[in-house]
Amino acid sequence: MKKYAFLFILLLLIPVYIYATDGVNTVEHPAKVNSVATPDKVCGVSGLAAGGGCTTALWTNTGATNGDLDIKDSATYTFVGQQIEDSTQRIICKVAFYLSYKAGDISGKTFRAYFYTTSTDDLDSGTEADDTVTGSNDWGPVGTGTAVTFEWATGYTLSANTVYAVVITMDGEPDASNYAEMEHTNNGVIPGGCSNYYDATGVEKGPADRDAKMILYTE
Repeated sequence: MKKYAFLFILLLLIPVYIYATDGVNTVEHPAKVNSVATPDKVCGVSGLAAGGGCTTALWTNTGATNGDLDIKDSATYTFVGQQIEDSTQRIICKVAFYLSYKAGDISGKTFRAYFYTTSTDDLDSGTEADDTVTGSNDWGPVGTGTAVTFEWATGYTLSANTVYAVVITMDGEPDASNYAEMEHTNNGVIPGGCSNYYDATGVEKGPADRDAKMILYTE
């Protein structure tokens, strides 16, 4: 009788043991060991999302075109662009200039964009965009323009109450036979300045009396 009682007690304890050890295993060996989310931000300063997260338009000046500035058809127009001064600090990650083909063949021309600090309105210290753009004879038409974009991957900081210029230029010597133009439009959309142009040494030769036709993006 004692023998059967012992076997009966043993049979009762086996399921308890299996359940307990199985529970331990599920705790010690979780199904996911890399479940912490990987951040999608890769730029520490501006916090831009990986894969081109610069999509928020800060200033959009795309109204009807009412003039233009030629890009490097002479030394006087080596740099053309826009002066900016805002009362709030901003970080700009992308600029779209509205450009039009104007003369000759620009398909082999390289265009560059820069943000510059200024000193008494002249260009001072520049930071080039991460990318260059090859010209196209299909830009335009004149009076409308094509949005041509340049990016600063980590963002360019515009300090409050400070005058900056964002400009575009064309590689090589001034060329009056092969060049593009930057469209400009209504004044007052972009704070603190007008469209402007500068010679090869960065000396201000403008300004024009309106804003550049462009869009400036922030993070």
